[in-house]
Amino acid sequence: MEQVWRSVETDPRGGIPYAEESPTEAGKRERPSVMRWLLGAGAVVAALTVTLVVLLTAGPDEEPKPVAKASVSAPPRIGEDVGRQIALGGYDLALIIPQQPRCGVQTHEGATAAKGGFCLVRWTMLNTGGDLAAFNGAAPTLIDDKGSEYTPHESSTTLPTALKPGTKVDGVLVFDLPSGRTPTKLSLTDEVEAQL
Repeated sequence: MEQVWRSVETDPRGGIPYAEESPTEAGKRERPSVMRWLLGAGAVVAALTVTLVVLLTAGPDEEPKPVAKASVSAPPRIGEDVGRQIALGGYDLALIIPQQPRCGVQTHEGATAAKGGFCLVRWTMLNTGGDLAAFNGAAPTLIDDKGSEYTPHESSTTLPTALKPGTKVDGVLVFDLPSGRTPTKLSLTDEVEAQL
C-alpha cells in the first residue's frame, strides 16, 4: 500500500498521510456500527442510573399521609327483565320494559299523586309473528318491596287487546305508591311477571 501525502495548501488539516483503499467520507474514517451501539447503550444506562439516583434521594423525608378512603355506593339494582322481551303466553306477543321505573313523580298528565308519588313504568308491546295476536290479560298490577299490590292509575296507557302482525305499541303504566316504597315486579297475567 502506497501512502499519499497531501500538501498543506490542499488539505486544511495539514499534511496527513492516508491510504487510498481505506473507506473515507470527506476525509474522515467511519466508525464501525458496533461502536455506535455500544456508545448508545452506555448513554441509556447512564441516563437510567441518574434517574434512579434522583428518584431515590429526592423523596420526602417524612412518612406519607394515608389517603382517605372513598366510599362507593352500590349501583342501583336493575331487575333482570328490564330491557328484555317478555313472552306473553304462547303467542307471538312480547312486552319490553326498556328502562327502570321512574318513581317519586308528583304529577303526570294533569293528575296528582294521592299516596306519595307516581311510579311510571314505560312499556312496548310488539307482535313478532305473521298473524293477528290477541292479548287476554287483565290489567297489570305492580308489586312493591313490602308485597303490596297496586292497580294502574287512570292516566295509564291501556294495554292493547290485539296487535296486527309486525306492529308495536308504546305506552306508560302509572301507579300511585306510598313514599319509601320500591317497585319489585309487574304482574301481567297469572303466569307472567316482570322483575323490575
